[in-house]
Amino acid sequence: QDPPIRHIGPTAQDFPAAIALDAEALRIGTLDADGVALAGVKAVETRTRELLAFAPWVPIHKMSAKTGRGLTGLIKMIDEVYASFQQRVPTGQLNRFFEAVLATHPPPTQGGKAPRLYYITQATSRPPLFVVMSNNPEAIHFSYQRYVINQIRKAFGFEGVPLRIRYKPRRKHMWDRSGGGPGANREERSSGGASE
Repeated sequence: QDPPIRHIGPTAQDFPAAIALDAEALRIGTLDADGVALAGVKAVETRTRELLAFAPWVPIHKMSAKTGRGLTGLIKMIDEVYASFQQRVPTGQLNRFFEAVLATHPPPTQGGKAPRLYYITQATSRPPLFVVMSNNPEAIHFSYQRYVINQIRKAFGFEGVPLRIRYKPRRKHMWDRSGGGPGANREERSSGGASE
């Protein structure tokens, strides 16, 4: 008979700290698999995923505290997540990606009109923050904002890192005179956005 499964995942006490650190922290989940049968480990991992439903991008790594098994993999995961935390996507590459997203799945209409999205840039890393210029930021449905976040993660990774997108109004003077495209005005008012 398998030994009873002790709690080896996150607890309710973990969530306030996780939420408080959302803007800055890297997220890594670990499972101590010592003395737990395979079926038990899978059950704990499933339960942990349920508890971390608000952050499905958190990686979970199984390791042994007694033998050190899995420690090398954990260190590798930490390095990968830290690299994602610092990652910057070039503006040109980001906008080519964004054009493809808009072509295949444009934002839904609100009040009979579809909001227009013009331009995206990565404003910061550590953690990553993206800014999208729009003619009507308030009309962009939350579900579409989440869709854009998921597409960014699918295209560029960012495993284990919270992503934020801020939608801002575009003004006429934001187009640069060289004809190279719109330029983000840092004085623009923030109009909300999505975050994980």
